Amino acid sequence: MAQSPRITVSMMVKNEEELLPQALESIKDFASEIVVVDTGSEDRTVEIAESYGAKIYHHPWENSFAKHRNQTIDYATGDWIFILDADEQLDLEGVAILKEAIKNENTNVISIPVHSIMGSTQEGSSHNSIRMFRSNLGIRYEGAVHNEVVYTGEATFFPAKLYHYGYDLSREKMIAKFKRTTEMLLNEMENDPENPKWPHYLAVSYYTEKFFSESLAMAKKSIELCHEDPKTLERWIGNFYLAAACKLNFDDLEGSQETITQVLDIYEDYIDAWAVQTSIDFGRGDSEKLLKSSNKYLELRERYQTKPASFKTIPLHTLNHSHLVLVRLAMDAKKQDNEQGFREYFAKAKSVAQNPAEVVENIATYLDKTGDIDAAVEIIENNLSEFPGNKLLAEKLVKLLLKQGKFDHAKMAIQTTLQSGLDKNTGRFLEGLLYLVSTDYQQAFEIFDSLIKDDSQNVDAYINMGISLEQLERLDEAEKAYLEAIDLCPEKLDSAINLGQLYSRNNKPNEAIAFLEQVTLADDSLFDIHLLLTRLYWDIDNVDKMVSRAVHVGQKLNVEIKDTLESAADLAEIFNQVGIRLVAINIAKAAAVALEMAKNLAPDNWEIHLNFGNVLLLMKDPTRALQAFEQAARISPDQWQVFEALGRCYTEIGSNEAAEMCEKKVAELKNK
Repeated sequence: MAQSPRITVSMMVKNEEELLPQALESIKDFASEIVVVDTGSEDRTVEIAESYGAKIYHHPWENSFAKHRNQTIDYATGDWIFILDADEQLDLEGVAILKEAIKNENTNVISIPVHSIMGSTQEGSSHNSIRMFRSNLGIRYEGAVHNEVVYTGEATFFPAKLYHYGYDLSREKMIAKFKRTTEMLLNEMENDPENPKWPHYLAVSYYTEKFFSESLAMAKKSIELCHEDPKTLERWIGNFYLAAACKLNFDDLEGSQETITQVLDIYEDYIDAWAVQTSIDFGRGDSEKLLKSSNKYLELRERYQTKPASFKTIPLHTLNHSHLVLVRLAMDAKKQDNEQGFREYFAKAKSVAQNPAEVVENIATYLDKTGDIDAAVEIIENNLSEFPGNKLLAEKLVKLLLKQGKFDHAKMAIQTTLQSGLDKNTGRFLEGLLYLVSTDYQQAFEIFDSLIKDDSQNVDAYINMGISLEQLERLDEAEKAYLEAIDLCPEKLDSAINLGQLYSRNNKPNEAIAFLEQVTLADDSLFDIHLLLTRLYWDIDNVDKMVSRAVHVGQKLNVEIKDTLESAADLAEIFNQVGIRLVAINIAKAAAVALEMAKNLAPDNWEIHLNFGNVLLLMKDPTRALQAFEQAARISPDQWQVFEALGRCYTEIGSNEAAEMCEKKVAELKNK
């Protein structure tokens, strides 16, 4: 009887004690030997690897993943080599599939699907990757970061699933990983400036951390370096998805469409492109095109399930977006008053989602954003019985009811969800929110304080206790509550945001800046925090940082910026355009901050005062809006647009006679 081929599982590790056990557990019955190259672990990594019988080789880290990967290959003695990272896990069926695969003498190199997991919902990306090969082929890896296998010949695909958890880390670890990876990629790009690989992976890295303007710039650069070569463009096709997705985040539907049209000419069956197309069609309100793009996406998604090899080695980021596509179809049907269509798509979305309660929450959130809060409440109440005790939906329902000012209804909802299985601490937390919103801050504080006494790790209770204490003017205690929340969970940014805002309100700009700068490093998409920082830099006379931050925000929103800013008016125009863009994407609070900065820099610009007033009116602050419009009228009394805005404002506050006078003034100015 022929002896089974020996399999070496090759790994390179450093400080991987958290995830290493599940990786080794997944291959313990698969590997004939486990080779581990450790590059300087200071935790229990080596001890854990040794407990699984691994052969350990120590090499100091030399800033090259490929070099250390090749070391693991050099130490291997098996007939076959399987490449595994410490944050990966081979599924049980995959073990059997690969053991059978290597019995075929015509198979030399094996490609398998790798699924990158992001969070408990199993969202993430997937791609086919070469992970197993005969040890006598001389196969090597290249690339200091994002190293790639170099081989000749054909790879055979087998559906042995490998799960990658490297993006499912704590916020602190993700930030450290981002900084390390980005630094290495920038270094590689400097040394190899004509290679589209490096800007592509920088685009991925920036996108993962929501640095959308930087991601877009790198994706464009990588596309340019492909020099219109069809094979190279397809090799780095993910650039088009990243560019289109970034433009969507800027609410640039036309730009996103242009990119998607380009990429579908290169590869018509690119799943990610069709997922983005559904977002574009939904955003445009084009029901007919939305139906076509959704059906195409769902058809390709189904094909991937049965024939994953046909999608080559292209990374796919939207394989788990079927429920989101169906939610778009459901909401489009809702807009068309097609209740039957809405119910059918809604039911399908729940049936395919890994967390059906999230579908209900997604639709409720959309209805709330479009102003139909009653429908948002109704959709949750009608579906709550399907998810007894569900914390996500209970919190969403209570918050919507509080937003409506329906405190008694919110109380009843809390009791109903408690009776259906919601845990008592969540119920008490929601009661605390109820008192907080109804301005009974002392009662809210007492509830959050009691929750902390029962569970000293309750981060949300600390945050909301801090908010209650602020309202009670117990500012030192509020500060301590926020600091405690930060210590418990640094990745929960609400703590640092609230603390930074507390310092800002209490004339401690330097302390505020220290925390808020860390927030923007963790999440670059928070426009309100970026703009608050510009105001704080203004307060401490740090003009350079104020300008740098303003330009950064402008670039993120695709604002056209002069190469050289020659005056305060130039800077004011950046803030003005930022405010206009933020209004367009429904971020009015941040828009108000931007426009206030603009009017401070250019106090004699009537258009800025007009824009500022319009935002304040949008935020239901007619008193301040009136002041802004009146200032615009004093600066330029011949602009009919100003009096039109004044008329709207007077109508809002009930001054009908003044509104009529403005209407006459508008007609007079238009007829000049």
